[in-house]
Amino acid sequence: ATSSSTTVQRYPNLYTMSQIPSENELNQITQISSNALEHVRTSWVSADIAQDALYFAHDSLWKIRSHPHDVQGSMEILLKGRWTRMSQDVKLEDRYRDSAERAWGKNETRQRLRTAVRRKMLLGEIGNPRDDGSALKWNIVLEKDGTTVRLFHGKPRKEGKDTVYPMEARLTVLSESSDNLAPWTLLSIQIKTGVKTGESNHQLELSKEQMFGLHQIGSRAMIQEEARAKKSREEGKNKNEFIARPLEKLRQLSHSFSLSWQMEILSSQAEALRKGSWSRESNPNDLLGGIGITVAPVKFYSDEEQFDSEKMVRIKPLAHMAIHFWEIDDRNGKTKIGPIYGDNYSFDPDQTMTSQSLSDTTSIKRLTLEINASQMKGLEVSLSGGDKVMALIEKDTKNTINQAITNDTYLSRNVRMLLSSIQNPFQLSMGNALLSTVVICADRRCHAIVEALNKSCNASACDQNVEKIIPSWMHLSVECGSISVSANITYDSKDSSKKSERKPVLQFRLACDSRSGKFVPTFPRATSLLRFLVSNDSSASEVQQLRHIKAMSGISSDKNRSVVRGKDMTGRSIRDAFLSLTRSIDILSKRVGIGEWDDIDKSSCALREKSIQQACDDVSVSLMSCTGISVVYGIGALAVGVAGGSSALPDIGGGSIDLPGENSCIPTPPLSVILTQELV
Repeated sequence: ATSSSTTVQRYPNLYTMSQIPSENELNQITQISSNALEHVRTSWVSADIAQDALYFAHDSLWKIRSHPHDVQGSMEILLKGRWTRMSQDVKLEDRYRDSAERAWGKNETRQRLRTAVRRKMLLGEIGNPRDDGSALKWNIVLEKDGTTVRLFHGKPRKEGKDTVYPMEARLTVLSESSDNLAPWTLLSIQIKTGVKTGESNHQLELSKEQMFGLHQIGSRAMIQEEARAKKSREEGKNKNEFIARPLEKLRQLSHSFSLSWQMEILSSQAEALRKGSWSRESNPNDLLGGIGITVAPVKFYSDEEQFDSEKMVRIKPLAHMAIHFWEIDDRNGKTKIGPIYGDNYSFDPDQTMTSQSLSDTTSIKRLTLEINASQMKGLEVSLSGGDKVMALIEKDTKNTINQAITNDTYLSRNVRMLLSSIQNPFQLSMGNALLSTVVICADRRCHAIVEALNKSCNASACDQNVEKIIPSWMHLSVECGSISVSANITYDSKDSSKKSERKPVLQFRLACDSRSGKFVPTFPRATSLLRFLVSNDSSASEVQQLRHIKAMSGISSDKNRSVVRGKDMTGRSIRDAFLSLTRSIDILSKRVGIGEWDDIDKSSCALREKSIQQACDDVSVSLMSCTGISVVYGIGALAVGVAGGSSALPDIGGGSIDLPGENSCIPTPPLSVILTQELV
């Protein structure tokens, strides 16, 4: 018998093969899974955002909706004390029906909540300050019979009967955990800002959605700080070493949000000024030729840009903006930018950030006002020449320390106005800040001009063969942003060689214009004749009026017309003399800047001094000529009127007098008095 062997045929396991994909399908499956997970995540985020948007949209619709009035239901509540018309389909379920807290009364609940709040305050960051001694910046008040903590910070203001603070928050504790401290629960948070009366905030108001988002971010920051401290306590050996500081995190968040809001308002106000009253085209007929201001709008920096990862120090502020004004000659170096701070500011040169490196190309040939938002210090102000300004203020404070009114100088008043317009969150005004800035810079520019002229005078006095640039009979001084030009007036007598004890007489002032930084001559009110002549007003001279009348009679010859207009008229020559003075002193003001420079190289100082010396020579010639004119047509005209009882008149004594030799006269027609007059 033969036995046949049976072979068993095995089939492949299809289930196992389906579980292990082929190599070429693995990448495709991974990509499909990643897309599915990304879709789920984005859908969840989008749904959350849509839900919040729908909530705020419904809130806005609820205000304009006409609500139905349930008169019958209202009568039932008022008469019976309950509402019997509630639908039977509505089922209200009490979550705490079987809880232990249901048996507590109101007094016991209030007492337990008060105990939990006080325990949190005592064992938390309020009762355990930092090792460096820094106190909590919040002001703390217990409200609602000690069950709620109110936190506020900053200088308040009155709104009716209420007192409003820039930053305010309310918290409580909703747990009695004995093992760990219960976390704080943020009930509300409010950030307030305001503008000065007459200013505009350009509709930069917080919406309800933004306020809701701020509340969520604040709650999340406090929860993360509590979780971080809890994790540190679990990992550390000493559990009491790590204390959560959620209130400090909440203040940092609120402060950063408030600073960002204030910077946005100040930047919008600066842009409005650039397009409005401080623009180049605001007054096209302006003879001063103002160039307007240039605004570098607010720029915010991320955390990666603010900190140096290697040195772990802050190198950039939270936000930065700048305003550039007035032209200067910075070919040999830019002006130094220094901080401007108040009395209570703790200035540390090593930790204070100087934002000169943040200035762009718009700051070339301009003075600069910069505002930085520092997360721990607030809004910091920097100005061209700020170091010199603060040094002068500190010097004045030390000199007046024993007086009744201290620190009330011209500079200190404007510095306080500048800081108040920027750093006070309820008095934001870029217009006032810019006006205070140009007043400070005008005063420093005038001091720099007078110092340059006096320095040139002292340098030339060393050589006996060289004539002084500023003569000894002329005196220059600075008074509140203007240069006062005075002269020693002597009389030709036998005692004229003796030194006069009379004080110098003020002739005119050179006031600095706030928009352009250029200088304008101003005169005392009593010298009306000189004021008319400087303006070349025909009412100051009868001869000029007659010539104008003759010019209107229709003379055709160009030669006769030029004679009629009068090239040698007193008004025209005096106007040209003062225009020459303003042009020369404007050139000198651009070269001296405000007296504080950051030189490019070693030769920059010498080159700058040489250009300033050349400008001083031109200014001195114009100053002597204009001072002599002011003495003759200002003081001289008044003296003639007092002595003779008749008004002095120009243009009736002939043209200008040219004497040969070393004697020199003012190149203007002399002043005359009519002695006899007959009517024809």
